[in-house]
Amino acid sequence: MENKIQVEEVLKKISEADFASCRETVEFIKNLDMALYTTEEIKLISNKLSDQINYLIQREMK
Repeated sequence: MENKIQVEEVLKKISEADFASCRETVEFIKNLDMALYTTEEIKLISNKLSDQINYLIQREMK
């Protein structure tokens, strides 16, 4: 059985992502066992990921 990575660690990993490390972050997220997370935790992860993607796109457009 896979150990659950704390939501705070997942959110930190996402918030540290930039375009250079995007592939690593995507792989990290793909390897998470979402069955270990509550609906609320998955929403937090999803929202953080969306926010970070928007931030990176806006930064690149400047």
